[in-house]
Amino acid sequence: MRVFFHFLNHLADHPLFLNKVGASYVMRVSRVPMFRLTQKLKAVKSIIKLLNRSRGHVLDRVMDLLTKLVKVQQDILVNLQDLELS
Repeated sequence: MRVFFHFLNHLADHPLFLNKVGASYVMRVSRVPMFRLTQKLKAVKSIIKLLNRSRGHVLDRVMDLLTKLVKVQQDILVNLQDLELS
């Protein structure tokens, strides 16, 4: 199964973002240029995953909130006469 790379914009505001990503990208890798690029991107990906975990898995939280929002919207549509929901 292929897993795609997700970059979350909020990570760019993390105080350690530039230092960590810069340090992982300047590492020395020998061999052909494409191999060097893939190895550096893998290193950057692991740093981004760590930064995301330090912020509490924002993507998971967004998905949970989206599910809750859909439920509330459905409740409002079902109970249009209910003054408590409006």
